[in-house]
Amino acid sequence: MGPDATRWREASAYNYVNDLPADALAWEFLRRNPEYQSHFHEISNASANPETVDDLIRQRWGLRFRGPPGSERDG
Repeated sequence: MGPDATRWREASAYNYVNDLPADALAWEFLRRNPEYQSHFHEISNASANPETVDDLIRQRWGLRFRGPPGSERDG
């Protein structure tokens, strides 16, 4: 089951973006970008290594994904 998209035209459905920090706001719009979606699916299917996917996403889209707390990726 996907998200409820019945209210997408109602401005009140987007009031939450007023309180988002810059990185969360950027993610809200990037994740809807068809080019990003296509690229993500392409590289996700081509690589089983999550670090490779993260590196390719960072190079093209400027995103960095946090690892779990205490991981070597923190810092």
